[in-house]
Amino acid sequence: TPSLSLPLASQEVVEQLVLQADTAKANNEPEIAVIKLQQAQRIAPQEPKVYARLAALYLADGQAVRAEQLARKGLSLVATQPNYGDF
Repeated sequence: TPSLSLPLASQEVVEQLVLQADTAKANNEPEIAVIKLQQAQRIAPQEPKVYARLAALYLADGQAVRAEQLARKGLSLVATQPNYGDF
């Protein structure tokens, strides 16, 4: 679940965007997945799950440096959420 510091409506929007990104990735539409995750990132910039999924997409696209940057950012956010089990 997204950060509890977000209003519930925003949390729900972020979850929907992440689900849409997962669907786009499964449908071999990585560009759409990236767009959805970037939208989620703008709403919830402290959400590690978004960074993890973006990192995976960039890595699959051969953009290892960008993927590593995003993964590191996500991991730094997880460090502030000790019970974060979905990352």
